[in-house]
Amino acid sequence: MTEANKRFDDSMTMEELLNSTPSIEQGKIVQGEVVSVDSKFAYLNIGGKVEGKVFLNEFDKTPEQGEKHDVLIKSSRLSEGMYQLSKRAVVQIEKWKNFEAWASAGNERVNGKLIKKLPNGAVVEFDGVTGFLPIKEAGDIRIKDDESFSRSYEFKVIQIDLKKKNVILSRKMVVDEIKEKAWAEISSKYKEGDVVSGTVVSFADFGTFVSINGYEALLHNNDLSWSKGVKRKNILKIGDKGEFKILSMDLENRKIALGIKQMTADPWETIDKKYRAGDKVKGTVTTVTSFGIFAEIENGIEGLVSSGEISWIKKIVNPKELYKKDDVVSAVITDINKAERRISLSIKQAEVNPFVDYLTKNRVGSVVDSKVARIAPFGLFVNLANDIDALVHVSDLSWDDEKVDLASKYKPGDSLKVKILSANSDEMKISCGIKQLTRSPWEDVKEKFPPRSKVSGTVSSITSFGVFVKLDDKVEGLVHLSELSRNKIEDVNSAFKIGDSVNAVVLDVDVDKKKISLSIKGFDIMSEKEELSKVMGGSTSNTASIADLLKNKMEKAN
Repeated sequence: MTEANKRFDDSMTMEELLNSTPSIEQGKIVQGEVVSVDSKFAYLNIGGKVEGKVFLNEFDKTPEQGEKHDVLIKSSRLSEGMYQLSKRAVVQIEKWKNFEAWASAGNERVNGKLIKKLPNGAVVEFDGVTGFLPIKEAGDIRIKDDESFSRSYEFKVIQIDLKKKNVILSRKMVVDEIKEKAWAEISSKYKEGDVVSGTVVSFADFGTFVSINGYEALLHNNDLSWSKGVKRKNILKIGDKGEFKILSMDLENRKIALGIKQMTADPWETIDKKYRAGDKVKGTVTTVTSFGIFAEIENGIEGLVSSGEISWIKKIVNPKELYKKDDVVSAVITDINKAERRISLSIKQAEVNPFVDYLTKNRVGSVVDSKVARIAPFGLFVNLANDIDALVHVSDLSWDDEKVDLASKYKPGDSLKVKILSANSDEMKISCGIKQLTRSPWEDVKEKFPPRSKVSGTVSSITSFGVFVKLDDKVEGLVHLSELSRNKIEDVNSAFKIGDSVNAVVLDVDVDKKKISLSIKGFDIMSEKEELSKVMGGSTSNTASIADLLKNKMEKAN
């Protein structure tokens, strides 16, 4: 038995107790006194020995014993020996009565907040009363947008069902009235080019809606900033107030276009006065693509560095592997197109060309250190310095003509001494050689068999264009058809046989091509002249003939 029941037992007669017990009717409002509180409920005596319980969350603060509160009996049936009571229901009934009185006085505008989404609208709470906002009456409220639930709106009451206690609201009617009044004021007060104050009210994919004294105007994304890389979320938020420039006013369709960037001068108007091709500038990377990077050199001025203008050495560059947004780069302006609002930039031209720098320090003919970078069927690619590679062709590996298995003889990373043979700065190509580090064996051949020297050899092969003569174990020379004889030879194979011993004179030794040109005809002519010179006592002219020689001999015989 509770303390309250004990008190009633001690102080009241049976007649008084019976008279004090209230009639229990569902929906009836009675006054109760708090007798105890636990973690979930407050227990109230509502007369006699009748008790009920109220959820604690219906109180603004935890009630204390002895406090009196008006409560509503939610059911006439007992639950666990007690009646279920509600304090909140009493408050709601009182607020509804106040609302009825307020509406009866001709009022129709309320301020409320969305508290729940419904398939066909939303529930709105205002002054402790709830109403329904149909989608078609939402006006400027985007029910699907969670941000709409964080602020208060003004609504117009358009229908009340007193029996069902239902209220239908409209935001659209309020907005339409505000817009009508605002448009009348704006259209008479402002014109294109004027600067107005406004408040950001909502966002769309294509732009931002700004309220000007209650009338919404559009700020397109393209009119936010002269800078292309600016994101709207970084400069505007719902509720922000600011100044905007009126770009256009469509009086017929009641549309207003606003701009922020037009509040400042277009930087492209003076671009040719600030910058010229060849100027070195710093820029901040705004966008990285597969074909290059965009860098902003000042607010609203953005240039493109194509992938081909990033590196002197690397012809194929992936910009996404080298740069990221907000990186600062140095570049040279290569072209300015004011009409198309386009600037071309070059990062590599802002730096010393490492290829040219290397060749300035290591000219053609220099012997340098290198490392094998990769092996190809036609030669070795060797690295001379950072990102500077050169080709050692198979023909420049060794003076020996024998075919070399590159993969077995060389490995990537091997250190090699090479000689720079040629360089093309425009194409950025360098050719190197290894065999050129030593003297060519054919230099010795040239010294051994100088031009105009007489040689003897053996025919080693016969072709349609001449005869090859072996001079020693390693050297073979060619006697061309035109150099075989002073007389026309119809059939080379009939005139010469392999193994025949022949005499010839050296015409030329080509060290690079490893070739010796010989002449049998020249040997015969040279021998005749030498013989004639002996006979004539050394005064033979260059035009002396065999007839002259015979005549001279006959004269001596007589």
